[in-house]
Amino acid sequence: MSVRSKIGLWVVLLLAIFFLGHWLPAAGQGQKPAWKGKIEAENGVRVVKNPTEPLYGKLTLELEEDLSIGGNENDDNHYFPKGVFIAVDDQGNIFAADVGNVRIQEYDKNGKYLRSIGRKGQGPGEFEFPGMVRFDGEGNISIIDSPTRALKVFSPDGTYKKSVPLRAFLQPNFYLSKEGFIFGLEINYMAKDGPRIAVVKLSPDGTSMETIVQFLGELKPNQPAFALHVY
Repeated sequence: MSVRSKIGLWVVLLLAIFFLGHWLPAAGQGQKPAWKGKIEAENGVRVVKNPTEPLYGKLTLELEEDLSIGGNENDDNHYFPKGVFIAVDDQGNIFAADVGNVRIQEYDKNGKYLRSIGRKGQGPGEFEFPGMVRFDGEGNISIIDSPTRALKVFSPDGTYKKSVPLRAFLQPNFYLSKEGFIFGLEINYMAKDGPRIAVVKLSPDGTSMETIVQFLGELKPNQPAFALHVY
């Protein structure tokens, strides 16, 4: 083999090593880490068991406050003594279901107070315990009032429209589709087959349509407390 051929071969080998050194790490970065958890069946229920080590390693979040509403005891329109449920409409307006004062507070996207909706009571447009706020396809404002088993509906400007009786005892957090179908979590200690938790679907008029999924035996009679996870 001539000297020129040997030099050419070395050049090719060096170029190959160079490209492999840069291409292999990049290719590895494009691959998603494999999930190392397990899915097992326990008493007929699929249980997902995640590993203790996070898939993507330890994540560090740095948060900056963008907007703060409430906390001022001297301003009745910005004080929530017992916490709130928060929702935002398509225009960015912020709705706070003020549990302590039993009302809905509406603010613009900058936190400026706009109006109060509803009040404590059992009459038209009144609440015993205002839950989550949702919006339908026309921008109407719907608030679930769990103790009265009703969905209180207001127009976009806050005017009371109607009360929809619910055929299920839904928890304060619920979902409302654009078509008006109501999805929620029902906890029933008096169910025929024993205490149950169920995700149910109701029609726009509050009539029960179907049970999407249910869990029996998760609750015990006279259970003092339980935790709800909403997704």
